[in-house]
Amino acid sequence: MLDINRLVTAQYGIPGLKYALGLLDYKGGETRRPLLPLSREGMESIQAALTQYGALK
Repeated sequence: MLDINRLVTAQYGIPGLKYALGLLDYKGGETRRPLLPLSREGMESIQAALTQYGALK
């Protein structure tokens, strides 16, 4: 879980956390200004990590 935590929060910040929550069927919501939305690369990286660790199927 620490690897996922570092990836989501340290590397991608609030937009990453919101995206990860959405993937896990929690209410993450949209990223609001002044923060920028998560990049496609970030989305793919988070999705791959959650899949690798069994949080997504």
